[in-house]
Amino acid sequence: MEQGKTSPAAKLVLLCTCVSMCLQTLHRTIFSVAIVPMSSQLMLSARQEAALLSSCSLAGFALTNVPGGALADRVGGTRVLLGSVALWSMSVAALPLALRFSDPLPALYLARFLFGFASGVSLPAANAAAATWLPPGRLSSGISLIFMFFSAGSALGFLLGSWISVLGWPVVFYLSGAVGLAWSALATLLLLRNPATRAELVGGLISRERPCSSSSSASGSPSRVRLSSRVVKQVACLAWVHSTVNVGYFMMQSWLPRYLTGELGIELSKSGGLSALPWCMIALFSAVAGSLAERLRSQGWSSWSVRGFMLCISNLVPAVCLVLLAGVHDARAATLLLMILLAAKAFNCIGYYAHVSEVAQGRAGLLLGFTNGVGIVVSLVANIITATLVERTGSFYLPFRLTALFYVTGAAVFCLVMPAGKLNETPKEGP
Repeated sequence: MEQGKTSPAAKLVLLCTCVSMCLQTLHRTIFSVAIVPMSSQLMLSARQEAALLSSCSLAGFALTNVPGGALADRVGGTRVLLGSVALWSMSVAALPLALRFSDPLPALYLARFLFGFASGVSLPAANAAAATWLPPGRLSSGISLIFMFFSAGSALGFLLGSWISVLGWPVVFYLSGAVGLAWSALATLLLLRNPATRAELVGGLISRERPCSSSSSASGSPSRVRLSSRVVKQVACLAWVHSTVNVGYFMMQSWLPRYLTGELGIELSKSGGLSALPWCMIALFSAVAGSLAERLRSQGWSSWSVRGFMLCISNLVPAVCLVLLAGVHDARAATLLLMILLAAKAFNCIGYYAHVSEVAQGRAGLLLGFTNGVGIVVSLVANIITATLVERTGSFYLPFRLTALFYVTGAAVFCLVMPAGKLNETPKEGP
């Protein structure tokens, strides 16, 4: 295969990956809207809300990132991803059944944990699929497309969440879970019809292809990475940067409806639409980021320079927006700042995630699984801190300021501290 061309099989894998990631964020964000009426119905405290919103799902999420990434590298990202879609969709559809118990909270906690446990493999699996199937010249645009759908899922989830006030939250969960199960079955059938993708689905270990991946050995096996002090430092820096990415992302996805309804006084039926607007921006600018990255590379920018530039945009612009947002009490001004914030975050897919695919030496799933797992644990702690601060102060002023500071450290670590080059490669000089 020519290095710059994308095969029909790769396009099919990309389509299945995009839609699956869209469903993951759709299911996650619907719950962020549903927690408002659920809290009123079940008389939940702020800490119980936080446990249901993020803590339980993030705990499950953290457990499967590393093994899920390693499994995706071994048997194929698409295979792992579609299995996880089916499992997390079942947990979504089963969540309303908790109301049949006299005390529904333990069952709700369990359903949220299972959702996180099943969906924890999705991001490393998607990254592994992209690194395996996409040629190096199409990696930036492919990953940007995946994250465009990933963010569109959040926008769609908030929009569909607006129907909760009409249909009731149990019905919305039943329907969205059924859609996920149907897609998992349909995507599996589509992949089985293509000879190349069928080999990955039914053949077990990946022995062929990685012809597109620049990060694999000629035999198709991942390169062995020696655990030197430089590698440890590089992985530690990647884990820190991923933590800054995750903390800001989960704050926006989990707490945005509560911020709009609680602090700005917007009705639930309107908060879903307003919450969706910023995520539409991140979906749109994900495509812009991919095109810009390929243009910069064609103009002679090094891969490292492009990734660093993109990550600075995705961390520093949101930091400024959060500082300004902490003092804003007008819904329109807040929505504008949120749109700018998430439009800037779109550049992160071509900054951080594309960088991992390039340096992972055939272990993109495992590396991203590890760094994302660390990021999830940090996000779990940040979520508890956010809930405590909001409960005590009744405001998002401090959480926004602290997250802004955290964003700045991520850009500084990536650009000033982290070693350049692939994991087992000695860089020449400077970035």
